[in-house]
Amino acid sequence: MKKKSAIFLVLSMSIAFLFCGCGTPMYELTAEEEELIVQYSAYALGRFNTYQKDGMQYYNKELYEVKPPESVLESTKEDPENDSEQNTLAEGTGNSGNTAYGNAISFSDAIGYKSELKVSYQGFDLSGNYKEGNYFSIDAKPGYQLCVAKFEIKNITDKKVEVNAMEQSPTFRLSIDGGKSWVNEDATLLVYDLSTYYGTLDPSDSVECVLLFQIPEGKSVNNGDVSFSVVIKGTIYSIY
Repeated sequence: MKKKSAIFLVLSMSIAFLFCGCGTPMYELTAEEEELIVQYSAYALGRFNTYQKDGMQYYNKELYEVKPPESVLESTKEDPENDSEQNTLAEGTGNSGNTAYGNAISFSDAIGYKSELKVSYQGFDLSGNYKEGNYFSIDAKPGYQLCVAKFEIKNITDKKVEVNAMEQSPTFRLSIDGGKSWVNEDATLLVYDLSTYYGTLDPSDSVECVLLFQIPEGKSVNNGDVSFSVVIKGTIYSIY
């Protein structure tokens, strides 16, 4: 009996220690951060669980792989050298008006707010690490560097706009090596990720967002050659 009591005491103290920590208070999420986590969780479930009536299903990469139209497949080939990499590099052109990917659209159209918002590309930075506030930090993978593409989202209407880019489920791609290949964006939980941004913008208000791309160290990225495309519901669009 004494042995059981001792074990219970140790367990109780261990649990109390885990909850109390070492005197460092836990980071308190803001309402915006909590809402983002809820929205991102719902987005992930909605994107990968097409059989929601049956509950959560085993994630099969082949089942949920985005399949572009045949016209795109004919003009886009996988790079054998990087075929097994998480961020797929595909041969293509760096011309943002490339008709091989279908009709060109704007960034605001890509996130579902063609008439309400203006999304402007503001250039990029190359770094080994990206931090957003005190709560998110992302490192480049070994042998890679982070390309942080910067954007400004501005409300161009005379009323409030409720922005939820996740409803469009866009996957952005960046051209590298002078347009010889493409790399997909990094999926993140950043509050200000362009592809998942959720928030309210008052008239004429603006907010800065980013897209992160993992670029192999041997590949080059030049501002003059940078162009973007986006995959939306299985269709690839170039972005002007």
